[in-house]
Amino acid sequence: MFDRLFATFRFFMDPRGSLSVKLLFLGALAYLFWPLDLVPDLVPVLGWLDDLGVVGIASAFLLSSIQPYRKGGSPKAPEEPPPLLPKQRQRPTVTEVWSKGYPAKGTWGHFRGPMVQVDGREK
Repeated sequence: MFDRLFATFRFFMDPRGSLSVKLLFLGALAYLFWPLDLVPDLVPVLGWLDDLGVVGIASAFLLSSIQPYRKGGSPKAPEEPPPLLPKQRQRPTVTEVWSKGYPAKGTWGHFRGPMVQVDGREK
Protein backbone atom coordinates (compact mmCIF):
# COMPACT_ATOMS: atom_id res chain seq x y z
CA MET A 1 0.00 0.00 0.00
CA PHE A 2 2.76 2.43 0.90
CA ASP A 3 4.61 1.68 -2.32
CA ARG A 4 1.55 2.91 -4.23
CA LEU A 5 1.45 6.10 -2.17
CA PHE A 6 5.15 6.75 -2.77
CA ALA A 7 4.75 5.90 -6.45
CA THR A 8 1.84 8.33 -6.69
CA PHE A 9 3.96 11.01 -5.05
CA ARG A 10 6.83 10.35 -7.47
CA PHE A 11 4.37 10.41 -10.39
CA PHE A 12 2.94 13.78 -9.36
CA MET A 13 6.42 15.25 -8.82
CA ASP A 14 7.80 14.02 -12.15
CA PRO A 15 7.32 16.62 -14.91
CA ARG A 16 7.35 13.81 -17.50
CA GLY A 17 4.24 12.24 -15.92
CA SER A 18 1.01 12.47 -17.88
CA LEU A 19 -0.63 15.82 -17.22
CA SER A 20 -4.04 14.52 -18.29
CA VAL A 21 -3.98 11.71 -15.69
CA LYS A 22 -2.88 14.15 -13.00
CA LEU A 23 -5.69 16.56 -13.85
CA LEU A 24 -8.24 13.74 -14.10
CA PHE A 25 -7.37 12.46 -10.63
CA LEU A 26 -7.37 15.92 -9.05
CA GLY A 27 -10.66 16.70 -10.79
CA ALA A 28 -12.17 13.48 -9.45
CA LEU A 29 -11.11 14.37 -5.91
CA ALA A 30 -12.61 17.84 -6.34
CA TYR A 31 -15.84 16.26 -7.65
CA LEU A 32 -15.95 13.99 -4.60
CA PHE A 33 -15.87 16.90 -2.16
CA TRP A 34 -17.71 19.50 -4.27
CA PRO A 35 -21.25 20.11 -3.00
CA LEU A 36 -22.76 20.08 -6.50
CA ASP A 37 -22.89 16.65 -8.15
CA LEU A 38 -24.42 15.12 -11.22
CA VAL A 39 -26.65 13.14 -8.86
CA PRO A 40 -27.00 14.92 -5.49
CA ASP A 41 -25.74 13.07 -2.44
CA LEU A 42 -29.17 13.47 -0.87
CA VAL A 43 -30.41 10.64 -3.10
CA PRO A 44 -29.52 7.70 -0.83
CA VAL A 45 -27.61 5.25 -3.04
CA LEU A 46 -27.31 6.84 -6.47
CA GLY A 47 -25.75 10.00 -5.06
CA TRP A 48 -22.87 8.00 -3.62
CA LEU A 49 -22.50 5.68 -6.62
CA ASP A 50 -21.77 8.50 -9.07
CA ASP A 51 -19.02 9.78 -6.76
CA LEU A 52 -17.66 6.26 -6.44
CA GLY A 53 -17.72 5.76 -10.23
CA VAL A 54 -15.87 9.00 -10.99
CA VAL A 55 -13.21 8.36 -8.35
CA GLY A 56 -12.93 4.70 -9.43
CA ILE A 57 -12.31 5.56 -13.08
CA ALA A 58 -9.75 8.23 -12.14
CA SER A 59 -8.03 5.80 -9.76
CA ALA A 60 -7.81 3.15 -12.48
CA PHE A 61 -6.09 5.63 -14.79
CA LEU A 62 -3.77 6.69 -11.99
CA LEU A 63 -2.87 3.12 -11.01
CA SER A 64 -2.02 2.24 -14.59
CA SER A 65 0.14 5.38 -14.87
CA ILE A 66 2.16 4.83 -11.68
CA GLN A 67 3.34 1.31 -12.54
CA PRO A 68 6.77 2.49 -13.78
CA TYR A 69 7.21 4.51 -10.56
CA ARG A 70 6.71 1.57 -8.22
CA LYS A 71 9.69 -0.06 -6.49
CA GLY A 72 11.64 3.17 -6.56
CA GLY A 73 12.78 5.26 -9.44
CA SER A 74 11.11 6.86 -12.35
CA PRO A 75 10.48 5.53 -15.82
CA LYS A 76 13.44 5.37 -18.12
CA ALA A 77 13.93 8.20 -20.51
CA PRO A 78 13.19 7.21 -24.08
CA GLU A 79 16.24 5.77 -25.76
CA GLU A 80 17.92 7.51 -28.64
CA PRO A 81 16.94 5.95 -31.96
CA PRO A 82 19.76 4.06 -33.62
CA PRO A 83 21.64 6.04 -36.24
CA LEU A 84 20.42 5.55 -39.76
CA LEU A 85 22.46 3.26 -41.89
CA PRO A 86 24.45 5.00 -44.59
CA LYS A 87 22.70 4.96 -47.90
CA GLN A 88 24.43 2.44 -50.08
CA ARG A 89 22.55 3.04 -53.29
CA GLN A 90 20.35 6.02 -53.91
CA ARG A 91 17.58 5.73 -56.41
CA PRO A 92 17.51 8.46 -59.03
CA THR A 93 14.72 11.00 -58.92
CA VAL A 94 12.23 11.24 -61.76
CA THR A 95 13.85 14.39 -63.13
CA GLU A 96 17.25 12.70 -63.18
CA VAL A 97 15.81 9.75 -65.08
CA TRP A 98 14.14 11.92 -67.69
CA SER A 99 17.16 14.21 -68.07
CA LYS A 100 19.32 11.21 -69.01
CA GLY A 101 17.08 10.43 -71.95
CA TYR A 102 14.92 7.75 -70.39
CA PRO A 103 12.71 6.16 -71.32
CA ALA A 104 14.78 5.05 -74.23
CA LYS A 105 13.19 4.82 -77.64
CA GLY A 106 11.36 1.57 -78.01
CA THR A 107 10.47 1.20 -74.33
CA TRP A 108 7.45 2.14 -72.32
CA GLY A 109 9.65 3.41 -69.54
CA HIS A 110 11.75 1.56 -67.07
CA PHE A 111 8.69 0.21 -65.25
CA ARG A 112 7.18 -1.83 -68.07
CA GLY A 113 10.14 -3.08 -70.06
CA PRO A 114 10.73 -3.03 -73.80
CA MET A 115 7.94 -3.17 -76.33
CA VAL A 116 7.74 -6.29 -78.38
CA GLN A 117 6.29 -6.90 -81.80
CA VAL A 118 3.47 -9.45 -81.80
CA ASP A 119 1.60 -10.05 -85.02
CA GLY A 120 2.85 -6.75 -86.41
CA ARG A 121 1.57 -4.74 -83.42
CA GLU A 122 3.53 -3.25 -80.55
CA LYS A 123 2.63 -4.55 -77.11
